[in-house]
Amino acid sequence: SDESSMSVYILSIQSICMGVSEVFAMVASYEFAYFAAPQSAQSLFMSLRFASIGVSSFIGSGFMAWFPTTSFNIDFSVNI
Repeated sequence: SDESSMSVYILSIQSICMGVSEVFAMVASYEFAYFAAPQSAQSLFMSLRFASIGVSSFIGSGFMAWFPTTSFNIDFSVNI
C-alpha cells in the first residue's frame, strides 16, 4: 500500500523546528536592517532579504519539478 507507517507527530517535530529557525533568522535580519544598517541602506537590505526569499522559493519549486517522485523505496520500519 502507499500509506506511510510514520506518525504525523514525528513529521510535525521537523516542521516545528524549521518554523522556529525561520523566526530566529527573520528577527535577526529585521534587527540588522533597522538597527545596524545606515538609514540610507535600510530599504536596500530589506529588499535584498525579500529577494532572497523569492529566489529560494523559485529554487525549491525547481527542485520539486525536477524530482517529482523518489526513484527508490526507503523502508522506515523499526523492528524492536
